[in-house]
Amino acid sequence: MVLAIIGKNATREYTGSNITYPDSTQTDETDFGYTVIETSATGLFDASLVTCEKQFSATGKELGSYAMGINPSMFGYGDSNINCLFVLLNDGFLTIKAADITKCSISSTDYTYDGNIKTANLTVRTSGESSVVLKQGIDFTVAGITTATDSGTYYVNISGINNYEGTIYDTS
Repeated sequence: MVLAIIGKNATREYTGSNITYPDSTQTDETDFGYTVIETSATGLFDASLVTCEKQFSATGKELGSYAMGINPSMFGYGDSNINCLFVLLNDGFLTIKAADITKCSISSTDYTYDGNIKTANLTVRTSGESSVVLKQGIDFTVAGITTATDSGTYYVNISGINNYEGTIYDTS
């Protein structure tokens, strides 16, 4: 019986930390990052008899794709009366994509008019428990009026770069 191993693919957003797929926090405990199917149509295949010596996963931190490294020689079949050949059709991949900067929060300093030049003090912060402050010029750029003397509301565009994408329109 010929059994094909088909790696699954997952896409996750950049977090600044290592991301692993599949991981222990997933709600689907049967997601091993691959599927095994019978290609020879003998009718003898029982998925519950497939064994694997290793849990395959892909881990990455930066944008890009990371292979799971699925190895057919690590698979077995729990019925010794059936001769099986495991073939890898495609490896599984974790793809890390740029994070959406529009999910970030922005804070700026309010100033009182005194006739002096004021420069916007913008803070862009990711959301969630492990919130981090992004760095201008590394994670985002700012376009618009950021320095002013006159009182009023000034608008800026904050655009994600490198590991972030999207644009936020805000007041400074």
